[in-house]
Amino acid sequence: HCTSLFCLHACVRACMHLNYTRRNWNERGAREAGWESLLTQFQAKQNAGGSWSIADTRNVLLAATSTADNKDKKKVPTTDTINGHHATLILLHKRRNHINEQILMQERRLRERPPPKHVIKKKDHSKNTPKRFRFDKNDTKYEGIALPPPSEGNLIYTPAEAVGHIMDFMQRVPAPGRSEVRLFKEKMMAEKIIPISISQLNCLVKVHGGPGKEPAPSCWNTKGRAEILSIEELATKVNDSQLIWDISKTCDAVWARKKEKFAKDGMSAEEIKPPDRKTVNAYHTALLSIPEIAHKVVKPVIIKMKPGPKPKNFQGV
Repeated sequence: HCTSLFCLHACVRACMHLNYTRRNWNERGAREAGWESLLTQFQAKQNAGGSWSIADTRNVLLAATSTADNKDKKKVPTTDTINGHHATLILLHKRRNHINEQILMQERRLRERPPPKHVIKKKDHSKNTPKRFRFDKNDTKYEGIALPPPSEGNLIYTPAEAVGHIMDFMQRVPAPGRSEVRLFKEKMMAEKIIPISISQLNCLVKVHGGPGKEPAPSCWNTKGRAEILSIEELATKVNDSQLIWDISKTCDAVWARKKEKFAKDGMSAEEIKPPDRKTVNAYHTALLSIPEIAHKVVKPVIIKMKPGPKPKNFQGV
């Protein structure tokens, strides 16, 4: 990098000196012809293996001046002009030789030490590595733990079963320690009878395990907000009622259950908002789809809006 800067600086100085000597030579035609002839003859003599002296530079410049339209004898190149051209020519010659040497050196280095070829390795998808499980069911630490099989011939536990079995294990006499409860949960995961991680299982037991808590959901992958009131419980209330069931009674039943549910969390009655209209309509429409109680459910009144003004290009059917 430093060598390149030095070369650039030397070339700039040479060009500045050349421009200075050219300004001293007033005739443009003779100046251009002299410099071009000088370079051409210098390269030809260099290729032939000969030497170049200042006398050769003087002869070339005088020949170029004599061939140009030069009537004024004062415009003949002076000694300073000849010395400046000769010095610039030698400097450019040295710079060119230095650049050629650097190029040859780089080529030799590349031949001796070629750069490594960047090979893109393609992934081999044919060999799928086996998955690593965190818990191994054949581990000796699970030998004394027996898990009850899933009910109804299922392959995995339901959330309610998982929570129930863990609570039963924790209530044994004598009471198991925390490490034993942890091993019991790990055995569930090692046997692949629960589709969740151990942290999710702990949250499930914390929320739904124990007396006075909300029962666990009946299936996994339950998304969205939990139901305020199950449709089976609402259908039981409709069946027990001796009166016709309209949408206002559906709203009252859903709101009463919502107040009861949020009161357990410490909320006051003023903070509990009534159920949304869409929620009430969804519950009432679900009641209409149950054949056993559909005759007791009143369909909601649909208000028909008056038609608006017809467009000019409207064509009636």
